Amino acid sequence: QRSDTSVAATIPFAASCKWRLGVAPAFRYIARFTMALWLGKGALCLLWCVSLVYAQPATGDDLVVDAFTQPGSSRPSYAPASFDCKARQLAMQFAATIVPDQLRDLLPAVSDALEIDVLCGNVEDTATEGRTEGRFASRHSRTSHEPAMHQDGSNVLNLYVSAASGDDSNEGSMARPLLTIEEALVRHKKIRQNHQYGRATIYLSGRFHVKDVLSIDDGHSFLTLRDWPGEDVPLISGGVPLKVEWNPVGQSQVSSTWSTDLTGQVASVPGLRIDGQRLFRARYPNVNSMTTGDIRIAGGSAAWVAPKDMGTPSYYTSNLTREGTADGEFSKYTIGSGGPCSIFSPPESYWCAEHPEGGGAFQFRVPSGLNLSAAPSLLPNLPYKDASQAVFNVWRPARWANWMFEVDSNKNYDREDSIFYFERGGFQGARGNDNGGDFFVENVMEELDYPGEFFFNETTCTLYLVVNGTSSPPTEGLVATSVKDLMQIIGGSPERPVKGLHVKGITFVDSAHTYLDAHGIPSGCGRSEPTCSVAMSSIEGNVWLLDSCRWRLGTAKESCLVSREHYGVHH
Repeated sequence: QRSDTSVAATIPFAASCKWRLGVAPAFRYIARFTMALWLGKGALCLLWCVSLVYAQPATGDDLVVDAFTQPGSSRPSYAPASFDCKARQLAMQFAATIVPDQLRDLLPAVSDALEIDVLCGNVEDTATEGRTEGRFASRHSRTSHEPAMHQDGSNVLNLYVSAASGDDSNEGSMARPLLTIEEALVRHKKIRQNHQYGRATIYLSGRFHVKDVLSIDDGHSFLTLRDWPGEDVPLISGGVPLKVEWNPVGQSQVSSTWSTDLTGQVASVPGLRIDGQRLFRARYPNVNSMTTGDIRIAGGSAAWVAPKDMGTPSYYTSNLTREGTADGEFSKYTIGSGGPCSIFSPPESYWCAEHPEGGGAFQFRVPSGLNLSAAPSLLPNLPYKDASQAVFNVWRPARWANWMFEVDSNKNYDREDSIFYFERGGFQGARGNDNGGDFFVENVMEELDYPGEFFFNETTCTLYLVVNGTSSPPTEGLVATSVKDLMQIIGGSPERPVKGLHVKGITFVDSAHTYLDAHGIPSGCGRSEPTCSVAMSSIEGNVWLLDSCRWRLGTAKESCLVSREHYGVHH
């Protein structure tokens, strides 16, 4: 309600008035905020009050108010940036204060509606004749070579990172960005220790190939990690770009096989991408059979080697009694440690207890091998010259879980009798069995026979690839998966949690599979504890994660996208 002091009090102020909001998106933002009315009438009222403060009077009988005149923005062209940002931040703080816990997942929408990241992440204020005026600095108009750290109304630290044009010796400004996310996180943490400011934003542009997990801890609280406005969606990749020179190995009427030496580049290739598309490790049955559903061999047609004798577990049973359990079962808390559960990490499980109950329960165990002596035709390319890298993917009977087993060494493969003895694996599921179910084999050179399959010989560091036709494979865009966990968000302790983190507009790609890593059993369920592309622990408060983010999973992994071990987390 802004007017000149000369306006007489008797004038019917609202009569025949018009509001011309100018830009439709600005009104849409307020409309979106109105939809979040349950977040608190106070925050809504505050935003409207801010918009009315900016209403400029006009002369004449028809009072026209241009509330939003800056094209493409909800900020008035004449509004001081410091005041505008403070008002937006105040509205956000008030919404966060009064919102019920069960509705905190709506806070990112409120932040987007207020355009805090967009309008207050790049504000540059300069004092002119005792008055602060602001402007929105676009990528092309910004000329400062200093990181955008402000102690004024915006009070925001900005760091820019470009995978294409950055340099870690730069200061991280828009004109001179950093090269790596790792360096940006180090800079942010150091600056935060030495300065007082509100939020920090790291803007990303390009494809980032991380060599290790990106670690975010409580020293990175109140941080936004997001896409660089106006640029392509950034990708965080766990892969290693490969330099290849293809050599022909052989060809058929429909396909050809090629090889390249990767010595000095990678020691293993658990997964392979070409221009972001997933390829498959050489396997049988081939993945082309997916149209008929025949991508596995019926487990009942094979013979399974009996489980190994792993010894007797140590049994623990609580004195506490649970009342009212179904069918009188599960009345005691009980667990077993060691013995057949030695393959888990930690080596304990309900299914190794002395008397597990429920659903025909029995103590955990898994088969120790696969015997095809009576049915060698199930794998028509037997015998294998070298099975030391072979992996058997096996359904548990009744499909409670998948097991993966390594053969590991040639001594565990009986070529004459076609018997494979499993060396490691079987810990991917919590409920065991004497036998396996449906299965397929992968990562064997003899099974390299269909377009889209590859095999990497770890002894010679040679990569083999089958493609359609006789043309050589592409030499650009090849990536070998390497890093398993792309990001960890872990506070120092429950008393020192990560707060106020926002990850927005980022695509995570090319993480390596984890199904042969150590797994634990979190409860009495039939599946093991998963590992994740993004893991969180000791986080609290307004932690807004994975806003408009994407995962391209590529290699199938017995894994979840996000794991959280939290203390009052709202995401």
